[in-house]
Amino acid sequence: MDPLLSATRVVIVVFVMPDCPACEAYVPRLNAAIRKAGAPFYVHAGKKPSPRGSIPVLYYDVSQPNEEVQAFASRFNIESTPTTIVLPKGSGVFKVEGGLAANQIDYVLNSAREMNR
Repeated sequence: MDPLLSATRVVIVVFVMPDCPACEAYVPRLNAAIRKAGAPFYVHAGKKPSPRGSIPVLYYDVSQPNEEVQAFASRFNIESTPTTIVLPKGSGVFKVEGGLAANQIDYVLNSAREMNR
């Protein structure tokens, strides 16, 4: 795991691509839900360590030729975008493919909150 995320118990990873209509519709809805939910959620920009107890949301562009991003996407068998993964430390992964409706986004955020306890 990224050393900047070492203080976290769970992260939300979203795989997206530019010019993906489903991504373009989903990401603003997810960001709005994150803002509405407030702490412990935030969009991680990768510049400073995550605070203990926070739940960072990380976006990965799977169209990048970056080998690390491609290997990470392969690890989770990403076949479509957007794909959202709730990834706790230890075991267990919650993966949802496609653009989610508001109630589904709330479910993902609540699941992450429960895994963060």
